[in-house]
Amino acid sequence: MHSVDVEHNWREADRVDFGTSSEVAIMRCADCGAERQVLHMKASEKTRQDHGSLRESPAVRDRLAEQLNQLAELGRSLNRELLDGTRYATSEELIDEIANRYNGDIDGEHTPFGWLKSWAATNHRKAQLKILLGYKQGLVCNRCDRLMFSLDELTVDHIEGDRNRGQLTDLQLLCKNCNGEKGDDPPDERDVSPFKFEGEPCVHRITCVEVETMRDLYENGHRTLP
Repeated sequence: MHSVDVEHNWREADRVDFGTSSEVAIMRCADCGAERQVLHMKASEKTRQDHGSLRESPAVRDRLAEQLNQLAELGRSLNRELLDGTRYATSEELIDEIANRYNGDIDGEHTPFGWLKSWAATNHRKAQLKILLGYKQGLVCNRCDRLMFSLDELTVDHIEGDRNRGQLTDLQLLCKNCNGEKGDDPPDERDVSPFKFEGEPCVHRITCVEVETMRDLYENGHRTLP
């Protein structure tokens, strides 16, 4: 519902060559020091010849097999990280419970890893509702449209005011000030559950430097950018 785009000042810091088929550029932000890796596939005649002769090249075949094994191990490692300390034996069991509990309103299979991990790590149903709202709505107050640094800065609001209705489609996230101002008033055009929202998300652009500023403000007891 609210998309947050963090802008970095990326510069290439290093490049790792994986032979004839691909290479990885190590990118580092000149402002905050964050790093990311960008995979580049080579598309040369030599590459096409190499792909066409895989059966005749044991070295290339072995290198590809090793890369596939590394990807498979990465998948297994992420799966262990997702389920460690939870009551779920498999990721399929976790995804099935989400689908059944919320009547298909949320697709666990396509939920980003971080949000899914947070949901699985707690057994408190109200906390799990808030996590799903954070994923669908974004860390932005629905009324004042301010970007927040943490999910803790947002509160769950029952749009229709009936606290006995706990369906995802009747809930939204508001900052504490807006929730207090709304009180028991009837909802207006700003009060839309992210699970009922239709249309393109609004994009909130923020630089990585501003994110660091928000983190400092949050850690010192302030809630939003001035």
